[in-house]
Amino acid sequence: WGQNLDTFLESHGGPADVIIASDVTYITKSIEPMWQTVRHLLLPDGIFLWVMKSSSQDPSDIVPEIGSRYGFTKTNKIEDDDGVYLFRRRKSSDDYDNVETPTEETEEIDDS
Repeated sequence: WGQNLDTFLESHGGPADVIIASDVTYITKSIEPMWQTVRHLLLPDGIFLWVMKSSSQDPSDIVPEIGSRYGFTKTNKIEDDDGVYLFRRRKSSDDYDNVETPTEETEEIDDS
């Protein structure tokens, strides 16, 4: 998460309309870098679809809370689909303008 984001945007034609992430938050310390990355790579009116299966470190409460700090709101949990969440950016982004976005020099997160 958070590595070479500007390079990624350049090589993939700019920000995405939709980002889908599945089973990527198996450790809690990866949640904040995930949101930094989503905020950087997603269009302002884009959709972030986060899918997770319950584990010993169930992040289902933490992910929306940290996402809120980055200007996202959980629009709903998709009914009948365990662990599928849809997020959109809030209309006003003033509350998260001071949250740090990773740069090319950001230290890599160790997932071990």
